[in-house]
Amino acid sequence: MTSKSIRKEVYFYTKPIHLLTDDSIIEEEFSEKKYVTFDRAQETMAMNKPELFFGLHMVASPNGIYYYRRYAKFAEILAEVNGLATMFLVVMTFCIEPIQKY
Repeated sequence: MTSKSIRKEVYFYTKPIHLLTDDSIIEEEFSEKKYVTFDRAQETMAMNKPELFFGLHMVASPNGIYYYRRYAKFAEILAEVNGLATMFLVVMTFCIEPIQKY
């Protein structure tokens, strides 16, 4: 067997990444950014097709990775602050009531 009958093939696999971001402060408005990243590589040696010496293949995966970024909205922050303030007032009421009796 001679080296002319051996064919080397290299496969580069890529994977799409979808980044969904909620950009708005008050309402939900999603924007999408798409990226392609390297997934893996694979080398094979083939004994067929002696007319070709080297084969390079780029394969895109149909299954992507989805990332969701969602930031807190203004109304959610106000609701949490209101809940903390209410809890603080209830605790202070129970702490001050025994002091007022004296």
